Amino acid sequence: MLLMGPIPPAYTGQSVAFNTIATYIKEKNPVTIIDISNADSIINAIRLYLRISYYMLFNRYSVIYFTCSRSLFGSFKDFVLIFWARLTNTKVVNHLHGADFKTFYNGLPYLYKKMMKWTYSYINKSIVLLDGMEKEFSDFPAMKIEVIANGYTKDLDQCPLLIPEQPRTSVNLLYLSNLMVSKGIINLLKAMEVLFPAHPELTLTIAGKIYPDHLSSLKATEDEFNGLYQQLKKLYPHQIEYVGVCSGEPKRKLLWDSDVLILPTFYPTEALPLAIIEGMRTGNFIITCAHNYLPKVVKEENGVLIAPDSVDAIVNSVVDVCQHQDNLRRVQQYNIEHARQKYSEDAYIKSIWAVINN
Repeated sequence: MLLMGPIPPAYTGQSVAFNTIATYIKEKNPVTIIDISNADSIINAIRLYLRISYYMLFNRYSVIYFTCSRSLFGSFKDFVLIFWARLTNTKVVNHLHGADFKTFYNGLPYLYKKMMKWTYSYINKSIVLLDGMEKEFSDFPAMKIEVIANGYTKDLDQCPLLIPEQPRTSVNLLYLSNLMVSKGIINLLKAMEVLFPAHPELTLTIAGKIYPDHLSSLKATEDEFNGLYQQLKKLYPHQIEYVGVCSGEPKRKLLWDSDVLILPTFYPTEALPLAIIEGMRTGNFIITCAHNYLPKVVKEENGVLIAPDSVDAIVNSVVDVCQHQDNLRRVQQYNIEHARQKYSEDAYIKSIWAVINN
């Protein structure tokens, strides 16, 4: 088998999910793994295209599994891979992790769109994360679609199954994602300027790496984040902490020690953030936005959906959580069992493996 996708330490939901599958398969089958994490320059991209061509020329694969790109530059590698798959009559399974493939495809230049039509029409099966995401491939009616949700990594099952009966005296918020304007981190910090003075029982821990997006450059995001964070840290030193990128045991402890996973995202490609699933398994109430497919993930029993790109909505949702701690504990406990039943790593691997194996 040939597997192509991103591998951490660039920690995203897509890279963690791909690494989970790659690790499982390589323990059981002969496999070639192509890491696409560093194909962010023309030279590295050309090296990647040559590696793909080399592997496809000198090996015979039963199936190719890859995570598709949704950018013009990134899609070149998909074209190269599927071109060779066509020539060698190799079956292809594609895994979509974002909510914007159709937008990307419809925005392609005319001739390249024709090329991608020819390319993607060859794919045997595509995997999407949620019901409704099938429409992302509506331009390819012959493509078979499987719906498989992401799963949390098995190490989180080391966390207890019961929320402590003794209520905490504080309400601990956790932001666990890339620090981008469209992920809501700046709005969250602005909301804390209102919340901290009125609610000394609140704490906020922030974990993640600063990234640019379509709204703000890297430097602008760094400057705005650092300015807001340092001001809050000066005024409320015991209520806010930025811990940077977090993984393994420190990440597991952060998740278990928090009460509310807050991700006020309006990121254009957001589909099923792994952080939300991880938050559920570790007994967190979820606050996120009614954006893209998130209403299919977070229901009333899991937390609350708020208006996208709204500081006031963040403030109001957190105040409501603080005022109804009985409901907070109930939701926290519900989310643990909900995640174990719906988003376990074993179920995720079994479902993906079944698609690839068939």
